[in-house]
Amino acid sequence: MFWQPLVKIIELKHELDVVLSIFVKEASKLLAVDACSVFVLEDSDHVYTLCASTLVPTIRSGMIYINVKDDLIGRVALREEALVVTDMSKEKRYSVLQTLSRNKYHSLLAAPVIYKGEVIAIIVFQIRDKNKITESLQTDVATLCANLSLPLNRAIHVEDVSDQIEEQPLSPLFFDGISANEGVQKGVAFARYNITDIEEIPDKETQSEDEEALFISAVKEVKEHLQEMLQRITLLAGNDEAVLFEAYLQMIDSSRFYDGILTYIRQGVWLQSAIKKVVLEQATLFEQMDEPYFAERASDIRDLGKRILLALEDRTLKKSHYPVDTVLIASEITASMIAEVPKGRLKAIVAEHGSSYSHAAILAKALSIPFVTGIKALPINFIDGKDVIVDAYVGRVYVQPARGLKAAYERLIKHESQKAVELQALKDLPSTTLDGYVVELKANVGLIADLDRALSQGAATIGLYRSEIPFMIRERFPGEDEQRIIYQQILSTFPDKPVVLRLLDVGADKTLPYFYEQEQNPALGWRGIRMMLDQSNLFLMQVKAMLKASSKYNNLQILLPMITTIEEVKESKKLIRQAYKEVIEEGFDIKLPEIGMMIEVPATIMEIERLLPLVDFVSVGSNDLTQYILAIDRTNEKVSTLYDQLHPAMIKVLYYLVRMAKKHNKQISLCGELGGNPLATALLIGMGFDNLSMNAAVILKVKHVLRNVAKKQCKNVLKQVLKLATTEEVHTYLENFLVENDLGGLIRAGINH
Repeated sequence: MFWQPLVKIIELKHELDVVLSIFVKEASKLLAVDACSVFVLEDSDHVYTLCASTLVPTIRSGMIYINVKDDLIGRVALREEALVVTDMSKEKRYSVLQTLSRNKYHSLLAAPVIYKGEVIAIIVFQIRDKNKITESLQTDVATLCANLSLPLNRAIHVEDVSDQIEEQPLSPLFFDGISANEGVQKGVAFARYNITDIEEIPDKETQSEDEEALFISAVKEVKEHLQEMLQRITLLAGNDEAVLFEAYLQMIDSSRFYDGILTYIRQGVWLQSAIKKVVLEQATLFEQMDEPYFAERASDIRDLGKRILLALEDRTLKKSHYPVDTVLIASEITASMIAEVPKGRLKAIVAEHGSSYSHAAILAKALSIPFVTGIKALPINFIDGKDVIVDAYVGRVYVQPARGLKAAYERLIKHESQKAVELQALKDLPSTTLDGYVVELKANVGLIADLDRALSQGAATIGLYRSEIPFMIRERFPGEDEQRIIYQQILSTFPDKPVVLRLLDVGADKTLPYFYEQEQNPALGWRGIRMMLDQSNLFLMQVKAMLKASSKYNNLQILLPMITTIEEVKESKKLIRQAYKEVIEEGFDIKLPEIGMMIEVPATIMEIERLLPLVDFVSVGSNDLTQYILAIDRTNEKVSTLYDQLHPAMIKVLYYLVRMAKKHNKQISLCGELGGNPLATALLIGMGFDNLSMNAAVILKVKHVLRNVAKKQCKNVLKQVLKLATTEEVHTYLENFLVENDLGGLIRAGINH
């Protein structure tokens, strides 16, 4: 596709002026036009600067500006659509491009590059002849601009960040993103790099004394792996197909590659930086050669470098010295990165990419770690090792904060610590409103380690055990006895209270490494109860393990995930009765557990009155239900900012579900992220939820709200919120309600009134 090489130019990690000067030349050639110019939006809404143009190859950004109201090209920004002029001599409005081109070009096509509703740049193409702007050219340019949106927006932000860094310390340096988990903390930035993206590796000095030995060991490991692949491919496909691995073995031993890296290490260059330098030096040499064969060798060099870096990663991570107050930063944070930080050292998390509903974000919430993500063009290399403050209430990260700012945030952090101590005093107090309405606050758990936190935070019981977690951390399905032991630990934590165990809920973003079906649209695919009913042997094994685990306490409740049809409930109950009969025949003395269903799918809402008589209780999974009601993938950062569980449509749905459950005398629980959001507590009480299930880390915050409001107040909150038309209005109203009731500190550190 013609636009792909042009997009790759924008993705180059160089200064914006340099990248755009290359872009305008190549775009002119590829699209066969006489001139190309790029205007980029300045801080002002109405001003664009000419960053690059084939009309003036030596122009520097900032020398020529246009105001959208004064220049012909401004029409593109004002109307947010392309402009075609077939004969400039007949055009009444003036453009600075006419002066720059000395009126040589008579046809003009100007098109917007739009990112999230804002024209961030205008690309202008000019042709000498009149009436030469064809429909084909217009559609090509529209396609190009659409594909430039993301990379050009990032490139512009990289430039802005560079300017910010240069201006420091004259002005405070900070970066804005979105909050993936609220809180405020300070610490020392510890960077994790995407080592498979060689260009991303920073240039640093030696980090430890044994880097030469680490390199030699990693090369040995890679060579052994290449030898194995060489032998295997030779046996399978013959010598011709094994040539690539022979070439790799020759390259890795070559003096230019191997000795080149060792030379840099001995000069005091960090091992990973040394690999990057040599790989890029050699790859660039090959890329400059005209022969296709040599161009391919550049790709091989990069691949070889990545193999060595991957071999090094485990060794270097084990030797990494995480500060006692680590703020973990990376392009994208994974759950495993969080797990690698020694216990007690992780204070906050910062990332360029990701959403507030990623696995990493869910883990951060469970650990009460402030998390800011979605920071455009995060300068990871620059921040690494510096003092930072993470304000995850507003989604802001400060780098090397001034003394006054640091002192102010230290007071806020101290206030949060004091608040946590105050909240701890609520642990054993009842979960009742001022007028005596009782709402049980339960814990969502996935790991055995979560049980201690549930107890320490005063959870009434377990409202949701995510049974897929033990399946996800293994390399095979756990057997019945393995499962029984795990479930027994869960049930024994609250022996006198009902404990809800959810059946295996995998699919979509929760895949098993040993059991994965590639699907085009996994969120709407083979997941939850659909998969379990298809694999009835797994269903029976899990239920039997649950039943046997409950023999001592008889406190088991089974929850069915992702229910869509009446048939699914009936078939599930049939299999549960079969498993129960088999367990009784084995000699176990247990009662048949209560069976509930999760409400996560719009179809379940429409059929709720037919489904409710079939189950003993219902639990609303607000995370997935919001995703399906709003048709938004909450893990997709392009649209995740639109995902909000306080959307007016969701509020109406939740209220309807509570009314239907009460009508049929069924207990209804809410077990998604919304249940643990103090902002929503009064609203949910007003609706009439019997219990709320949440991450244990937020139970005491929700209890604090609960104990400081009356049911009558909460009903009025619901009444007012139901009148509101937008998500923003809902948030504003609920925030004001908390502040007016001296509960503002639960949503923003330091707020009392």
